Amino acid sequence: MKTINKVKWILGISLIFALIATTNLLDRHNFQQLNHSVTSIYEDQLMTKDLLLDMHTAMMEKKIAIATRDDAYFEGGHAALEKEVAALVERFSSKESSYEEKRALEKLRSNLNTLQVEKVAMKADASLGSENAIAVIDKISDNLNDLSDIQLEDGRRQVANSDRATNAINLFTHMEIIILIILAIMVQVIIVYKPKSEP
Repeated sequence: MKTINKVKWILGISLIFALIATTNLLDRHNFQQLNHSVTSIYEDQLMTKDLLLDMHTAMMEKKIAIATRDDAYFEGGHAALEKEVAALVERFSSKESSYEEKRALEKLRSNLNTLQVEKVAMKADASLGSENAIAVIDKISDNLNDLSDIQLEDGRRQVANSDRATNAINLFTHMEIIILIILAIMVQVIIVYKPKSEP
């Protein structure tokens, strides 16, 4: 085998290796993005939806207790529920949040603080305080619904990111196969082709 043929072989094989290594790096990046999106959908959206549902349930319990003037609730269960809601808000606050989530969470905190003020007002005037407290609980429910809508939109965005990553992986895989076939044909032509020798 002549030196030029060896160089052709080495060049052909090196080119194929470089192509495979490059597409492998691109595929790895896309797989990491896909993995992050799936993890984010679970951790951020589903876990947060669970927290929002728990907070919404706690607010409905409070609303029912206020509407029915349940003294046992205010004497015993009220403090435990307050701590539970505060813990849920803190857990929600500790996760990575977008601007819209932070703004909605601030409104929620503000309304929870207003509810505390209304609780004090209820002790002074039960009928007026309970109407105001129920109105504040309705605002809190609206805040929770807003947060839920934000989570749903963020989940849609994460799914779109994972779809884009999957499509990119498929595209690069198809391109890699086509280029490898073309390179294999080119290498075969280079190897098999024998120039005519002059007499």
